[in-house]
Amino acid sequence: MGYDYIHEADFAGFIFSYLKEHKADLRRETWYSYKSQLSKIQRFKNPLLFSDINEKFITDYHSYMLNVLKNNENTASKSLRVLRTFVNIAMRFGYIKTNPFQYVNIKKVDGKRDFLSLEELNRLNKYYQECRYANIKMEVLQYFLFACHTGLRYSDIKALSLNNLQGDYLVIKMHKTNYTVSIPLTQKSKSFLPKNSKGDRIFKIYCNKVTNRVLKQIAKEVGITKNITFHVARHTFATTSISLGIPMEVVSKLLGHTNIRTTQVYAKIVDNVKLREMQKWDCLVI
Repeated sequence: MGYDYIHEADFAGFIFSYLKEHKADLRRETWYSYKSQLSKIQRFKNPLLFSDINEKFITDYHSYMLNVLKNNENTASKSLRVLRTFVNIAMRFGYIKTNPFQYVNIKKVDGKRDFLSLEELNRLNKYYQECRYANIKMEVLQYFLFACHTGLRYSDIKALSLNNLQGDYLVIKMHKTNYTVSIPLTQKSKSFLPKNSKGDRIFKIYCNKVTNRVLKQIAKEVGITKNITFHVARHTFATTSISLGIPMEVVSKLLGHTNIRTTQVYAKIVDNVKLREMQKWDCLVI
């Protein structure tokens, strides 16, 4: 391993060197995520030595993320899991002898999953149909609505090519999981496919930041007050599919989940919505 130039006590330097050497082995998004997480750790403590990594450091870092950076619990937990990955690498090479995470419980809470109701989805459909000219709003809304009807993530939409269209099916290896999914295309989902694609890519995709900014503008124009990001499309597909009575096992396969328990989170969301709506009966004056 090419780590000779690193100070023997330098945890951050060792991890950075390791990531640099193994860049080709990691997905692009994973590599940049790890690099970003390492920078985040260094903002908390720099220099960072192997001897600094103990249970107290982990607890203090967790507190720093929650109270100073104002991260939510899931964001902080994700950062701790990455730190644990870094620690495991250091342990593998003998730089850390005792596992500091041995008695640390990393929490995982169900985050808020915003999704569109059928009425809100229809508002966006109408907005799209009334677009008379090709512009950035129409282009972003086009691939967002396609994702609402197929459950694809942003990374999958971005990589979508004409080769993925096989008759009435969309066959794609999902970027996040490498899981191959075959999604039947409905007439509605087909209506969002561009008539003429330029090159091999189906959609003209803007970066995530621009996409989300445009979606928020559109949501405001049509009176949707929810915090709309591109991932809302995936949540919308899942909750709508379950509400329509599509079996959980089928929804799980369409989403590319490797564990049906991941899909069951959406069933809980749908049940909560049903409960909230049914409680309106209590407002009747008899």
